[in-house]
Amino acid sequence: MTSKPGTQQKLTHATLAKALGKNREEIEQLFAATGLIVSHGDTWVLTPQEESKGGQYREGRFGRFIVWPNDFKPKLIPSPPPESLLTATAVGKHFDITPARANSILSELGWIDKHIKGWLVTDIGRGVGGF
Repeated sequence: MTSKPGTQQKLTHATLAKALGKNREEIEQLFAATGLIVSHGDTWVLTPQEESKGGQYREGRFGRFIVWPNDFKPKLIPSPPPESLLTATAVGKHFDITPARANSILSELGWIDKHIKGWLVTDIGRGVGGF
């Protein structure tokens, strides 16, 4: 990636993905889970704290995108081992409620959304450790 004279080189999500051995979508999901970015419609938006740390927007051929300082080193949450994950059934047992009620509560918190076949973790849910 080349930069204009007098400007600092910036890193795109694609560049970071390549460096970390992941694809761009995986990087964006990890960034959302760690609170670096949030989904806003069909685009990603910087959180205020990340914007203050140097995250910026650039306009390109396909619209607006996020770039990071060349020295950006994201702290990514590692995937927890499967035995440490909780299901709605486990949450329900702990609180003596049905799994359906547990899902309803998690939905009210904004952590999951109803999907065609079950539930999907939201960006907020990923931000609190959901997968």
